[in-house]
Amino acid sequence: MAANSVSTKKPNFEGKDILIAEDTEINKEIVKVFLQPTKADLTFTSDGIEVFDAFKSDPEKYDLILMDVQMPRMDGLEATRKIRALDTVKAKTVPILALTVNVSPKDIAECIKAGMNGHIGKPVEINTLFEVIKKYMPESAESAKAESVAETKENAYSKYMPYIDVKEGIARLMNDKNIYFRLLKSFEGVKFANDLINSIKSGDYKTASIVAHTIKGISANLSLHELWELSKEVEAQAKANNVPAGFIDEIKDVIDKTMQMIAELTSQK
Repeated sequence: MAANSVSTKKPNFEGKDILIAEDTEINKEIVKVFLQPTKADLTFTSDGIEVFDAFKSDPEKYDLILMDVQMPRMDGLEATRKIRALDTVKAKTVPILALTVNVSPKDIAECIKAGMNGHIGKPVEINTLFEVIKKYMPESAESAKAESVAETKENAYSKYMPYIDVKEGIARLMNDKNIYFRLLKSFEGVKFANDLINSIKSGDYKTASIVAHTIKGISANLSLHELWELSKEVEAQAKANNVPAGFIDEIKDVIDKTMQMIAELTSQK
């Protein structure tokens, strides 16, 4: 599909405090890129324990919580339940929005049951992010003017498909190619692949599922389509406690090709 011109109207959240739970550095950076221009104060945490402790230490500070669902040590569902159980009015009323790549009706129902108010699917789309947040946290003042970003050239990056959808990735980050390339360069694909392969070989399917889920989320945000498809399948197999050995070679192959293309793409001026 061609990348169309995108009009993004940035809300004004000056004076608002948003608490964010996200365990992956690349995903944190994407959320930061989207929200910093709104002038909101952002506090980042890396797991459910950290986000619970941050909120508990100063409940009145935060106007909204963005909660990743699958995180180490304590997941977002449990962190939400613990926040809602605190004996303060703010703990009962602060809006909590799920950030999750799992958006089936069952997944969304689990988020609502845990005490969340709504959800934002990954990969995060900037206009969706703004619209959902505004439902629960009013703007501080008149929002900034809409900014139109230029249409990406139709076939400029087609050679990288289906491994990298460059046009889509750049468009998702407000058509800022420099930020997109920087995030691609920071992707530790080989490390993630090694962690995934080692967990499969050892029969540690719980860890394999967690690592595959992390890869899936990053791949979605960076528009790494082949890797996203593969990690989604591996995650499903790992949850069923059965990852066929053939997946190991496929993981190596897809990661190798993806990283080669990232290196070539980001070396361009």
